Amino acid sequence: DGDLDIVVNNLQDPAQMFENQLCEGESLLVELSQPGSANTNALGANLILRSEAGTYRRIVQATSGYLSGNTAQVHFGFPDGTVLESLQVIWPDGQTSQVRDVQAGQLLKIERGPGS
Repeated sequence: DGDLDIVVNNLQDPAQMFENQLCEGESLLVELSQPGSANTNALGANLILRSEAGTYRRIVQATSGYLSGNTAQVHFGFPDGTVLESLQVIWPDGQTSQVRDVQAGQLLKIERGPGS
């Protein structure tokens, strides 16, 4: 359904899953790639999503805790009807890319081209 759910792993206890049943909203998934780089998923990149309602920031990371991890995809959630303006990517080496006319409800794949 696109909502983020939570799985909790406690040492010597069974895993627990908590399903997100909150009110409706919209989301955007972003997946970065740097073909030919040792850091193909752009771990450490900063994403800044600007909207009419405010600014959302995320960092691409792939680990989070004991015996668990995150996908390299980045999730943004926001209220229904939010108008998205732009997404700025600050790549791990400090270079930047800008995407305009961002639409909610999609997996936005951004591939860094050679020499950029």
